[in-house]
Amino acid sequence: GDAIVGIGKTFLGTEYVANALEVPGDERLVVNMSGLDCVSFYENALVLARCVKKNKMTFDDYKNELQFIRYRGGVINQYPSRLHYTSDYMFDNEKKKVWKIVTKDIGGVPFKKTINFMSTHADSYRQIKENPEFLKAIQEQEKEINAREMFHIPKQLVSGISDKLANGDILGITTDMEGLDTSHTG
Repeated sequence: GDAIVGIGKTFLGTEYVANALEVPGDERLVVNMSGLDCVSFYENALVLARCVKKNKMTFDDYKNELQFIRYRGGVINQYPSRLHYTSDYMFDNEKKKVWKIVTKDIGGVPFKKTINFMSTHADSYRQIKENPEFLKAIQEQEKEINAREMFHIPKQLVSGISDKLANGDILGITTDMEGLDTSHTG
């Protein structure tokens, strides 16, 4: 955790770039440390810390680790293989033993919400507009997400659990926006 924080601090002052991973062309591993959004910020801090811990210091090692955490099962297979929803990202990376989701253990309450923002706003996503077959895959993923039991810490309870958070913990900030699980990460 301390390594993640230390590495994260090296990105202070880095330009914020909205939708940093949304680039033209087919889905591929996007590497950009000169401009970060909230997800690519924590991804880079986490991935670099994992590389240091594993003593894997080449650029290929970094890219392999980044792909492993960013994609469902660690495999790039077109746009739907990227972990778009934070709750799905958390779930998939817990399955891969990257981390443990502790929300329930530290006082989380059920988070009951229908997650379907991407499928109900498909026109907002260039990749889905250009490849309508991706919509069905995204809808299936949303169905799987919605079948899972999810937890969150309501805003009024955050101060009571702050001592249970550790350096390097990855947080998702839930939102009341229809169909979306989180609006920010850190």
